[in-house]
Amino acid sequence: MRHRKSNGKMVEKQVYLAPANLPVGFVPAQGTVERAPAATTVNLRSIAKALFWWQSPEESLANPQRFLAQVMTLGTWHELQAVKKLYHWDAFRDALLNAEAGWFDARSWALWHHAFGMIVRPMPKRSLT
Repeated sequence: MRHRKSNGKMVEKQVYLAPANLPVGFVPAQGTVERAPAATTVNLRSIAKALFWWQSPEESLANPQRFLAQVMTLGTWHELQAVKKLYHWDAFRDALLNAEAGWFDARSWALWHHAFGMIVRPMPKRSLT
């Protein structure tokens, strides 16, 4: 998103997902997609590279649920919109329902439960045993 600073210069500003960005009466689409089509891999690779800076895009995209959870937690609105074109809302919901400990922060966990009309469950916890 572009905005004008007080000195008149136009600058890029990243917009992060916030509850106000979700449409009123949000209803997830039906159906899921296991993997994105090959023609769109370039865009997904760039998003994966930005959100999973500690590993390769190929490793990041090998686990679609983990990738979607990362987009839901750290992705910008534009990244979410790009990924949403390739994955149905059910895939995002599935990522939320099957999340492992550490995949979501508390804010994103609550936001996405509300977005899908779900009661907010306790976040997954790591087991030390």
